[in-house]
Amino acid sequence: MTGTPREVWFVRTNHVGGLSPVSAKGWYVVLAFLAAMAVTALLAAWLTETADPPWLGFVVFAAGVAGCGGIYLLVATAHADWSQTLSEYRAKQKGQENP
Repeated sequence: MTGTPREVWFVRTNHVGGLSPVSAKGWYVVLAFLAAMAVTALLAAWLTETADPPWLGFVVFAAGVAGCGGIYLLVATAHADWSQTLSEYRAKQKGQENP
């Protein structure tokens, strides 16, 4: 590792133990996750109506949720700064804009 600072896309939320996006790339990750979940839900609904075993749609939906959620968590945690909350991050950014 070269010691260069990595990009921060997410920081800890203020109240819950989750992550909040703080950059455009972070928001793109959130939007990609939501789009993938919508496609998964549509595919599962279509399969439930048209597939010979109707439970196939539920299996596809469960696998899609697990896959989308896992990828989202991997990407989000790889670009997260767990040392500061959203409020601290915003205060720090505001301080840098107005020296």
